[in-house]
Amino acid sequence: MSANKLLGLKIKNLRSSKSLELGIKITQSKLASELGISRSYLGDIESGRTKPSDEILNKLVTYFNVTLEYLLSEEPVEGNALKEDVYAKIPEEYSSKYKVTSRDVTRYMEEMKRSNEAFFLNDELNEDDKKEMLDLMSELFWKAKSINKEKRKKNK
Repeated sequence: MSANKLLGLKIKNLRSSKSLELGIKITQSKLASELGISRSYLGDIESGRTKPSDEILNKLVTYFNVTLEYLLSEEPVEGNALKEDVYAKIPEEYSSKYKVTSRDVTRYMEEMKRSNEAFFLNDELNEDDKKEMLDLMSELFWKAKSINKEKRKKNK
C-alpha cells in the first residue's frame, strides 16, 4: 500500500473514531471546514490521490490529537482502527460470558454508525446528551446480543 493511501486510511479511521467518541457524525465536509480546505481536496487525501501540505498535516495532528509520526508512519492500519476503541466499550458481563468475534465488532460499529446518522443529523442535542444516548444504544446492542445467544443455546 502506498504511503498516501495509508495516510488516507488513517485519516478516515480517525474521523470515524472521533465521530463515535463525540456522538456526532464528522463528515468529510465538516472536517474539511475545520481544516479550512475543500471537501474534494479532503476526499483526494482520504483516497490517497494526493498528499496533504505540511500545513494541513499539522492541522490534522492538532484536530485528532495524534503525532505527525503516527500519521506518516508506514505502520499498517489493521482492519479498522476503531476496533481497539470498540473493545473497550464491550460490557464485561458480555465479554466474560461470550467470545467476542470480529463479526460482533463489525456489526456493533455498523449499528453505532447508523445510530449516529439517524439520531444526530439535526444537532439539536448537546454533546452530553449525545454521549448518553450513544452509551445507552451501545448497552442495548450488547444486551440484545446476549439475549439472542441465550435463545440459541435453549433452542439447541
